[in-house]
Amino acid sequence: MKIRYGGELKPGDFIAVSETGCYINLGWYFGKGKSGTLQYLFMATPGEYFENFTKWKNGESVNLWEVKRFEKYGFTSKLFYKAYIYGSGIDKDGTRVMKIENPENILSGEDLEKYNKSREALIYIKMLEK
Repeated sequence: MKIRYGGELKPGDFIAVSETGCYINLGWYFGKGKSGTLQYLFMATPGEYFENFTKWKNGESVNLWEVKRFEKYGFTSKLFYKAYIYGSGIDKDGTRVMKIENPENILSGEDLEKYNKSREALIYIKMLEK
């Protein structure tokens, strides 16, 4: 998928999404949906799922709904709930998507930790390379 701010996107690219002009979501481009939607994962999602998956594998308690999804999908990309934007709304109607080349340079503290945990989780499922 091609966007105005960053060019061609490939799964695993780190992006900023502003849907209303009021706030910005940071996340990972997941792919183009069947109806042309831009699908993405919120920044912390892969890392949080991976942490809970590891706990579950080690016999620790996690949410029942997560257990059902872990049993069904394991730790794969099918596990994630995806956010999406209708393709016709990208770069129109207040919706903006921007590819971020070096997120390590703009994130700090807790946000950088979430980014790094999620990056490792995406490397684990081979959505990103080391």
